[in-house]
Amino acid sequence: ENWRIEASAGLRSRWYEDYYDEKRRDVRPSAGLGVYWSPDWLKKIVKRSELSFNLDFYRNNSNIAEKNYTLWCTAARF
Repeated sequence: ENWRIEASAGLRSRWYEDYYDEKRRDVRPSAGLGVYWSPDWLKKIVKRSELSFNLDFYRNNSNIAEKNYTLWCTAARF
């Protein structure tokens, strides 16, 4: 049986010179974590198959208060 853990981090920025007559600056950090399992019994049925669970986080920091937000996303894949 095979287990794997993957993690990632990112940072994006967006600069709008004219966003509805305002200057808008966004900074968006993100992070992700995935756990993957490839059991032998499943690989016998479908080669290179795996089961996974993923968790992702996104945060948007903007100079326009109503454009600030946080997202948490989860996914289970078979």
